[in-house]
Amino acid sequence: VFGPARTDKAQGVFVPQNPGYSFGMAFDSKFEFREPNALFGLEFKQTTERTFEVNGTQNTPSMAPFRVGDKFVFPVRNQRSTFYFMRNKHAGLRAVTVHAAPDVALFFMRQEGSTIIDDFRLERVKNPPAGKALSVMTASGGGIWAMNNTTRFVLKNSRFEGMGDDVLDFTTHGMILTNDVSASRLRVDLPAARIGVAGANGVLQVTSMGGQSVGAARLKSSVAENGDIFQLASNINNVRGGQVAFVNEWASPGSLFVNNWIGPFRGTARLHSAGAIVYGNTFVSSFNGQFITDADIQMGWYEGPGLGRGDAALLPMPHFINNKAGTGNVKLVAPDFSWTAAAPE
Repeated sequence: VFGPARTDKAQGVFVPQNPGYSFGMAFDSKFEFREPNALFGLEFKQTTERTFEVNGTQNTPSMAPFRVGDKFVFPVRNQRSTFYFMRNKHAGLRAVTVHAAPDVALFFMRQEGSTIIDDFRLERVKNPPAGKALSVMTASGGGIWAMNNTTRFVLKNSRFEGMGDDVLDFTTHGMILTNDVSASRLRVDLPAARIGVAGANGVLQVTSMGGQSVGAARLKSSVAENGDIFQLASNINNVRGGQVAFVNEWASPGSLFVNNWIGPFRGTARLHSAGAIVYGNTFVSSFNGQFITDADIQMGWYEGPGLGRGDAALLPMPHFINNKAGTGNVKLVAPDFSWTAAAPE
C-alpha cells in the first residue's frame, strides 16, 4: 500500500502539471505542521534531477510563516479510498483507527437512510516503536468525502489530523443547464442516474458559473433514474443554458457533526448540507476551522448547493454551536479565500 510521507523514505522528484490540483504542506524541523499549512494552486519547476522550485500563484495563501530548513511534502494521491461505501441503505463505522490512507480515508456515494460514524480516528503515528518511522501525514487526500448522498450523516466522537486535503467535504455535483430551459422546466447535461433520484420534496438551486445563486425552488415531481428534466413547483427567473443546477437532497441535508477533535491538516471543511448541526467540535488550528458553504465552481469543482443568503428559506445554513478553532470560533470562508465571516450560531 502506498502510504503518506514518512521520515525514513527518500522521495523521488514528482512534478505535477496542474496548479489547480497541486497541494503542498510544510513541517518544521520536528515534523510539526506549520501554519497556515494550506498551500494550493502551486506551480512547480524542476531545476535539477533531484530538485524543483515551488512558486505560489494568486490563489496560494502566504508562504511567510515558513523557514529555511522546513520540510515540504507534496502528497501524491492514487484515487483509492481506505473505506468506500456506495449504494447502501444504512452504514456505520465505530471504533476504527487509520494511520495511513493513500487518498481519502472515508468515501461515500449514493448512500441512503442513515450513516453513523462514531469514534473514528485518523491519526499520525507520533511515538513509533524503536526502529520504525514517524508518520508525517495520515492521508494523502482528505478525511471524509461524501458526494451525492441522501443519507443523514452522524459524525461524532472522532479524531482527524494530518490530511493532505479537507477534513470533510459534504456536497453534490452540479449539473450544467442546456439551452432547453424555462423558468419552471430545466434540462441538464447529466442524466440523474449519474447522481441520484430527486424526491418530490427536494429543492433545486441554480447558480452562475461564478457560484452566485440565480434562485431556488422546490421540485414539482421526482426525476427518474435516466431523467435529465426537472419540473419546478415555482419559477426561477433568469435561468439560461450554461448555468449550474444542484439538488439539495443529494448533499445529506440535516446531518449532525458533534464532539469531534480535528488536529492540524492541509485545508478546511466543505459543508453543503442544508440545516446541518455542527456542535461542540474542536479545531486545533484557526485556519483549519473554516467552513466553505457557498457553491464552489472554481477549477471545475461544481460543488454545492450554496447555503443561506437569498435562498435561506429553502436552503438554510448549518447551525454552528459551541465550536472552537484555535483560540477563537469557527468561521465561514469563501471558496477562493477572498473573505471570511463569523459562522452563524
